[in-house]
Amino acid sequence: MKQYLLIVFSILLISCKPDVETKSEELLDLNLYLTTEEDIDSVWITDITQNREVHKAAFNYTLRFKFKDSINDLYNIWFWRDGEIVSSPMPNSQLWLKGDNIQIKGNIDKKLIIDTVINSPMYYSSKEYNEGYRNLFKNKLSLEKKNAFILQQIKENNNSAISLSMADAYYRLNENNPENLRILHQLLSSQDSGLRNHGYFKVLERVNTKLNDYPIDLSKYSFRDLSDEPVKIELETGKKYLIDAWFVNCPPCVVDHKIVATDLDLFEAKKVEIIGLSVDQEHEVWKQYLEKNNYNWRNYRVDQNKPQDELSKDLRLGAFPNYILLNGSGKIEFSTNSYEEIKKHLEINS
Repeated sequence: MKQYLLIVFSILLISCKPDVETKSEELLDLNLYLTTEEDIDSVWITDITQNREVHKAAFNYTLRFKFKDSINDLYNIWFWRDGEIVSSPMPNSQLWLKGDNIQIKGNIDKKLIIDTVINSPMYYSSKEYNEGYRNLFKNKLSLEKKNAFILQQIKENNNSAISLSMADAYYRLNENNPENLRILHQLLSSQDSGLRNHGYFKVLERVNTKLNDYPIDLSKYSFRDLSDEPVKIELETGKKYLIDAWFVNCPPCVVDHKIVATDLDLFEAKKVEIIGLSVDQEHEVWKQYLEKNNYNWRNYRVDQNKPQDELSKDLRLGAFPNYILLNGSGKIEFSTNSYEEIKKHLEINS
């Protein structure tokens, strides 16, 4: 009898295994499990820009969607009947999602009522953030405390698209405060290019535009020359300067310098002076690199003996190299990480 039971149990285990695998294979990128008594004929799902993901399907209680891109954005979920959107009021129709094989379980009763979201912690992070953000104003907290809360949330969600919505809120609170905007710029500059260049939340673009209105005073910072002596940089009215922020072990910086060396006549013709600012800490390594390659334009090393966090904020130093075109008043006219872009800008505008 025991042997018979063991055989039956083994057969059951074997027969169950394919079923589990089949269920796993059935999951696509986004899976909806919905209940409703409403008359709905179709479902639309799009990303917030409506240019990457646009999916339409006849309504069913179980719906599965294969996405073109990885899921990491704000998405619209709309329910349609007879060519019109129904039961899709905001904000219930918009969900922050990030993950693979995401499952959403809920009910449609004049709106989408979410019961459970599986494989997308960002959905719950967005709810917690929104609740915390509302409490900031409900409790009439200071701007400093509001900023601290939002910045911490951006850091915790830096690789998620929801950080852009948080950054947008921070920007609106600090639109006329360049010091605080520079802090935001540093955070956004460290993000993946796909997030930085989001087609809807163009926060970094707005921050850049706003910061360009505020002049940078380089004279308040200390630098080191080739003799390792401290120097100050004074800008002259009527001149333009191309700040090249770099370091020796930065491969694209090294490649660009070879091109810069062949373009010196262009800068002279455009009356733009190049000033290299290296963040290297080893003076001799930096000096030998410049002398070996005969790079004779003005080059300084950021003085590591003094705090330079403010300089990084002022110049918006993120990924290297950084190219910043300044006028004699210290206002940024153009900035980019691409030498080809700065060269094209000079050829067209200077």
